[in-house]
Amino acid sequence: MLNKKEDKIIEGIYTEKKYKKPVKFVATAAMIGAIAGIGAFGGYHSQNLTDNPISKIEKPMNQTILATNTANISSTESVNSNVIDVSNIVEETLPSVVAVNTIIYNEINTGINIFGKNIYGGDTITKETDACGTGIIIGKSEENLLILTNNHVIEDASKVSVTFSDNEEVEGTVLGYDADADIAVIMIPLSNIPESTKTQIKTAVLGDSDITRVGEAAIAIGNALGYGQSVTTGVVSALNREVNLVDKTMTLLQTDAAINGGNSGGPLLNANGEVIGINTVKYSKTGVEGMGYAIPINAAKPIIEDIINGTQKKQEDIQKAYLGIYGLDLDESYQRMYHLPAGIFVYQTVENSPAVQYGLKSGDIITQIDGKSVVTMEELANVLEEHKPGDTIQISFMQLSRDQYIETTIVVVLGAIEE
Repeated sequence: MLNKKEDKIIEGIYTEKKYKKPVKFVATAAMIGAIAGIGAFGGYHSQNLTDNPISKIEKPMNQTILATNTANISSTESVNSNVIDVSNIVEETLPSVVAVNTIIYNEINTGINIFGKNIYGGDTITKETDACGTGIIIGKSEENLLILTNNHVIEDASKVSVTFSDNEEVEGTVLGYDADADIAVIMIPLSNIPESTKTQIKTAVLGDSDITRVGEAAIAIGNALGYGQSVTTGVVSALNREVNLVDKTMTLLQTDAAINGGNSGGPLLNANGEVIGINTVKYSKTGVEGMGYAIPINAAKPIIEDIINGTQKKQEDIQKAYLGIYGLDLDESYQRMYHLPAGIFVYQTVENSPAVQYGLKSGDIITQIDGKSVVTMEELANVLEEHKPGDTIQISFMQLSRDQYIETTIVVVLGAIEE
């Protein structure tokens, strides 16, 4: 979410270069948009509730123990050519998986609001929203149990609790998080956990995602739709898959194991019962099934360590610039197939973002920022990291107008991401 600022529009067309419209551009845009239509699901959360963020990292605990890849779990057993029995793996790993429950409070004014301005009285009421996701028990200290989940599961939460495999619910706090990596760690005081629950819970074994191969068995466990832990199976469909999110690209594992809302933060396991990924996003489009994505556990490990050890920079001290687009890298195959210029294809803009305010639209192609060529979402993310909210950048982009591309250059005031 961006902070609203006074209009500082220095908007103008500095150059106008016209290009012939490629054949069937509308169909092209729709096709590219469909290919790129990946969206984050928020652990069965309402993602638009962002008025009461958690923005603290507590002091770390000493003598933290993290599991290593030393699992002693029987591997999968083939029942027949079509069915894989993972019951032994599930039995061993379920005690290390928890449901993450959050409560979000938002103040709402009941008066009449037009263009963000209250013009007719009304009372302020507090709205309570419940949401849920999944977590993985990854270690403990002398005083706390540590649980890994996605940042978007606990984002904006006023209260956080976890439900263990014996259905015992215990309140916890957020130790820390990394919003860019979509990783968070929750801590639960061991003194608050009943002894009967302590005897049942287990610490997950973190595997080595760097040695994961395409075609390996994959098992997803999670609190799907908030109904409790469920299990789905499949394979690792692809490695190092680049998934485009708002103003950034994440490199993830792809699986065809079914992933649904509520699975966010849950484990993706290999045939040894080791965690190789954190279930995070899915391809969400009618008619498309079996395209889920997980953060590779090796990418998460150093971030987890930083959060636990308190060496991570506090998120409230980081001001992040925000443009507000979902983009797709136009590689050479797209350029040749659709006769498009090199650049970032904007397949979706975020409502009320700087991108929208200054005239960027779905179907535009960003070619330059501050006079330098920009052709990938990674390059865009790097540019934004070098700026802070309120900075201005010059964006050159191609926009279709009356069967011709017109190259337009505008100056945009960057917004801010509210953590």
